[in-house]
Amino acid sequence: MFLLEECLKLYKDNFPVEWIDKFSWEDADVENSYTMASMKIKQFQKNCFIYLSKSALSGEYVSSKEKVENVCDELEKILTNEYSHDYKRKFRERIIRMYESLDKEILVCISYYLGLLSFVADKTDCIDHNILFNDLEGPDGDYIESVLSDFIKYVVPSCQMDHLLSNDRSLISDLIFLRNNLEKKRKNDGDKNIQAVYMTLFYKCSFLLKKHICVFGASEYRNKSKLIRVKNEDIDVGFLRPLYDNFFVFNSNEYDHSLVRQWQNNCNDTINNKLSEFILLMKYYQKESGNHQQVNNLVRQFNGVYSKLTRKGKRRPFDEHAIYTLRNYLQNCRFSFLLSHGNYGYEELEKDLKKIENIQNETSIYNFYPYQKATEFIIKDLSECMDREEISIRRELVTKKLNLLSECLKKCSFALDWCRKHSYYPFQMVYAECCTFCPDLSIPIFVASSFSKPLEYKKHYDILEKHKRSFDGLTAKAFFVKEKESIEKLKEQMNRTEKRYIEIIGAFTAIITFLFTCVNLFSSKTEMTAKDMLKNTAVFGIILLLFVNAIFFISTPKHELLKHPRSYILLGCTVAYVVILRDLLLRLVGW
Repeated sequence: MFLLEECLKLYKDNFPVEWIDKFSWEDADVENSYTMASMKIKQFQKNCFIYLSKSALSGEYVSSKEKVENVCDELEKILTNEYSHDYKRKFRERIIRMYESLDKEILVCISYYLGLLSFVADKTDCIDHNILFNDLEGPDGDYIESVLSDFIKYVVPSCQMDHLLSNDRSLISDLIFLRNNLEKKRKNDGDKNIQAVYMTLFYKCSFLLKKHICVFGASEYRNKSKLIRVKNEDIDVGFLRPLYDNFFVFNSNEYDHSLVRQWQNNCNDTINNKLSEFILLMKYYQKESGNHQQVNNLVRQFNGVYSKLTRKGKRRPFDEHAIYTLRNYLQNCRFSFLLSHGNYGYEELEKDLKKIENIQNETSIYNFYPYQKATEFIIKDLSECMDREEISIRRELVTKKLNLLSECLKKCSFALDWCRKHSYYPFQMVYAECCTFCPDLSIPIFVASSFSKPLEYKKHYDILEKHKRSFDGLTAKAFFVKEKESIEKLKEQMNRTEKRYIEIIGAFTAIITFLFTCVNLFSSKTEMTAKDMLKNTAVFGIILLLFVNAIFFISTPKHELLKHPRSYILLGCTVAYVVILRDLLLRLVGW
């Protein structure tokens, strides 16, 4: 049964062409005709509200998008009527005005319904639209508000909030305000069918609020002077309890192991598995005692289901978007698990990031989470490396890691902006797994957020800024270490140059001294044989050579003496010079 189509059929049945003139507007029958015609309009207003509400609450705008658009187009054409006014017949004119007001009110409802449809389409098509606002154009002129206006006040906002759930304060206050008004409505309205709609809306708002409180804590507001605290245990979600139970399990550390075994068996079954069970089981592996093999097997099993689903051909856009988010989510969970369990190297990190990036480009889903986890891992790794002073030894690898960290930060920033713009949930379940049967309305109720956790974007932007500061610090540290090495090398070079100059000056001084000594010796008038002169010159020359060797040993750092081959040669020469000098001196004195 297509509910919106039923509404169109009901309108056609109740208001055929010239339906007003089928009543008698003669004086005797005019009051009776007016009463019947006005009751017909008022009853349709109630029925129309119920059908429109059921259509939206059951998610027809997601499950049958094209049908909704077609029925709305047909309704718009039918509702654009030419009204034959007859101001002389007052009661007939009143009915015409009531009918005209009804058509205008339905047109406004359709406009908002189509706005909801386009809002969801913008979120799921993953295209970066730069939309300033959504102009929900209604009919010109005034109209009298009826119960139909509650479709705009309560039904459409509750559906939008389901797609937008986050830690935004204004959104939370709107949700509390909406829930409070619905509580009054469900108690005051006398029509049981309409009361059932209000009750269902109330439970849906309660479910969204309870999820928020479970994640972010209790909310407070003031009713006049009274402070009211909305706590988790005070909120009843009615027929949506099974969906909340999944949400609670997903966000807590309490697991029924018999239920876990059921998830494992179902995930192995390629026919009877539910996509939600892959998500719940992955979360269990992350929080409890999962191992690499279990995580990899789960991802492999899902990829098999994913391939099967993508081969089926055309799917509703919402489900296609959901399947893409699930593939990204499980791959990201695997990546996070590997980062935090066991040895995980730089090469594996690059490989897995490349795989994730390919999946994101394939699905047009740009989740920030893997880049956030990668930056945390690289920052920790680089900090430990620099603390161990390994940067000078592994400079090339450190530079590569810094470059990868810079790239991850850029991608994380882009993806975080993208997620916030698209009101992105960590994962989106397919339409069928977002529905829970409502006994009061006898239809499945669509809850788009299912058991997905609302995100706190401010927290993630703060983490991003913290990581950027860490990157700046690590980059500066790497730069200072490099500069320190450069200074050390320059200092070493200057020491070598200074040593070389000392050696040259010492050798030059020795040569000059030797030459002057020789000149003085040979030009002196003392009676000395040529043999004695040569002996004296040789003694003096050897002493100068020992002086030069001594300069080398003094100017060379201790840690280089044993490494330098010249040290051993000069040491041997020094020993030889000492032996020769001793022999010459003994001959000179005649011993």
